[in-house]
Amino acid sequence: EDEALKAQLSVAWLPARGQPGARERRMAAAVRSVLASAAALRMLPRTAVRVSIQELSDDGGLLAAAVNAAMAALADAGIPCYGLVAAACEAIADAETPASLADPCAAEENDGAYSCVTVATLPSECSEAGEEGGGDVVLCEAGGGVPARARVSAEALAAAVAAARAQCAATREEMASALEATQVWSDRLRAPEEASG
Repeated sequence: EDEALKAQLSVAWLPARGQPGARERRMAAAVRSVLASAAALRMLPRTAVRVSIQELSDDGGLLAAAVNAAMAALADAGIPCYGLVAAACEAIADAETPASLADPCAAEENDGAYSCVTVATLPSECSEAGEEGGGDVVLCEAGGGVPARARVSAEALAAAVAAARAQCAATREEMASALEATQVWSDRLRAPEEASG
């Protein structure tokens, strides 16, 4: 009964070649989770919203790029949202190299020298938690190929997440500017607030 009171959101991930597999299902589930935290699905009862992501190539930061593209598409399509989710990817070398690398390329992600963390945030004013520093984290996924002998320290991981959150804030501003240029985003962002208050 409760499910009928909100839109049903689904995400399909189509790989560059071949049929979708476990990787694509995992990526689609991550994108769906992120979009569900931003979309005001209760404002669209008995509606189905389907997002299809066609992977053309992977030059690194694929999940972050997909989250950003899907969020922009959702907002541009007129789906009411509480705020813009933005995502970023950071690479961490190992415990001896605490600095992170912003927006790693595919070679850096896959060569085994880096571990990557993808972070997506929702603006703090759009949620109850209200975290500082780039918004509330709605996705934090680690991956990459750091060998077992090269462990990532908690400090290096925290620094990479903080850097990714800062990049999310910058990405969100750019996305909002691009959407406002179409003169539709500002009206759609206000819709959930007007409905509740």
